[in-house]
Amino acid sequence: MKKLVSLPPLPDSLLELDADNCKSLKRLDCSFRNPVIRLNFRNCFKLNQEARDLIIQTRTNEYSVFPGEEVPKCFFTYRSSGSESKASCITSGGNALTACYKRVEQLFRGHLYTFEVEVETEEVTSTELVFDFEVVYQHFEVDITECGVFQLM
Repeated sequence: MKKLVSLPPLPDSLLELDADNCKSLKRLDCSFRNPVIRLNFRNCFKLNQEARDLIIQTRTNEYSVFPGEEVPKCFFTYRSSGSESKASCITSGGNALTACYKRVEQLFRGHLYTFEVEVETEEVTSTELVFDFEVVYQHFEVDITECGVFQLM
């Protein structure tokens, strides 16, 4: 499918979209409504900004991957260089620690990976949450250039 330029509307029941190496793909004339969808747009370097925005905004319990070097400012409330991002929140109650692990099939340089993680803040007493991202691939730790957190209310 190296000559595919756009994706037409797709069924909401779609669980996985693998557009790996669709080098001509520019537009996504569809939406993704399945909360457990996995989106792979690896090496789809011609994706227009609207398509990239759609991928970022797709809520998924799995993951999405697409070409990119920087975490977009317009979508992520908190961004930072490296693997740690701090988010301010106002909560009350006791202290809680949450760990979340996501599995990705492969890692590729020059690509962004998005994940959805739910953090219960009702029992957090701090006004700051710290998100520490770590990537381990084939038993080696991988450097994270940039990370970000988008806070949903």
